[in-house]
Amino acid sequence: MSVLRHLFGGGRAPSCAKSADANDDGTLDIADAVAMLAYLFSGGNVLPQPFTACGADATIDALDCAAYAPCE
Repeated sequence: MSVLRHLFGGGRAPSCAKSADANDDGTLDIADAVAMLAYLFSGGNVLPQPFTACGADATIDALDCAAYAPCE
């Protein structure tokens, strides 16, 4: 997962940090990876909108979204 590589393996930051903020708390941290994995593998909560489609994240926070290739 790119979030874990970024946080712990020296990987590059996502070009769209807002899309990686899986729990929509305005920060990119381990809780986002946990939320994604819980949703995928253990029936965790549905991720915040616009999860199933391309669109803007309405949450106001410091995260940005320079580009998100799957939606361009």
